[in-house]
Amino acid sequence: MGSVTSVPGVWDNVQYYGSSGNSAPSVNIVQTRVHNLSGTPQISGFVPLQDIATSTLDIIGNHNIVDAAVNCSDPSPVGTNTAGSYLSDPQCYQFRVDLRIVPGYTYRPGLYTLQIEFIVAPDL
Repeated sequence: MGSVTSVPGVWDNVQYYGSSGNSAPSVNIVQTRVHNLSGTPQISGFVPLQDIATSTLDIIGNHNIVDAAVNCSDPSPVGTNTAGSYLSDPQCYQFRVDLRIVPGYTYRPGLYTLQIEFIVAPDL
């Protein structure tokens, strides 16, 4: 998961409304939390969003290491990361994504956009 912007790390500006204030806001003022009923995501709490050009936020597993397989059909699955069915075990394959903006910054007034991408890739 991560943001995609024209200039890595900052929101895209559509239009400025004035000349005062700092430049465009950083993407990390957006914080995200991903969770489900089986504890699949390996990140707890809110974490700053990152730009895909510099890094990604691995929600399930880690692309740098081999993760232990945990089946959703286990008696109390925590960290499910194997193939399964969202029809028979929806608690393992449905996710809630919460986003929040950290307040208190003074940026140049304007209209900004931010694209957030979720990438589904095998953890080989």
